[in-house]
Amino acid sequence: MIVDVIDITRRRRTAFMIVRVLGLVVALYALGQFSAQLGGLMYLLNVAPRIGPAGIAQNPQLAWSHLAQVLAPTPLLFASATVWWLAAPLSRRLVPVHTPQCPRCLYSLESVSLPRCPECGIDLPPEMTERRPSPAPSERPPPSA
Repeated sequence: MIVDVIDITRRRRTAFMIVRVLGLVVALYALGQFSAQLGGLMYLLNVAPRIGPAGIAQNPQLAWSHLAQVLAPTPLLFASATVWWLAAPLSRRLVPVHTPQCPRCLYSLESVSLPRCPECGIDLPPEMTERRPSPAPSERPPPSA
């Protein structure tokens, strides 16, 4: 099995961007909910003093229920900020680097060049022990964020 560094880097960048976009979508949804609820609360605060006895002074539960609705999207904002911040570790976790292992004993074949497992002696297919030269510095992709 050949580990292709460029392909893994490309997949990790794609996973990184997908995770970041998902975090952004959740944040925009939460902000939309927040602004909609905030608009309702502002309307209530502007209209309630003019209502008279049925206003907020007579019914404080009304104000607290609207305040709770305004603060309801706050956990979504924290979740989206956390996802945004953890995008790089999540992308590394989503796209792991697989090292070749013996199918029988799971011995790491990373440094083996012979077509035989040194642990259990099973004959290995040649593609499990092939080595690919590392790319030249000019061909390496820049490090991901």
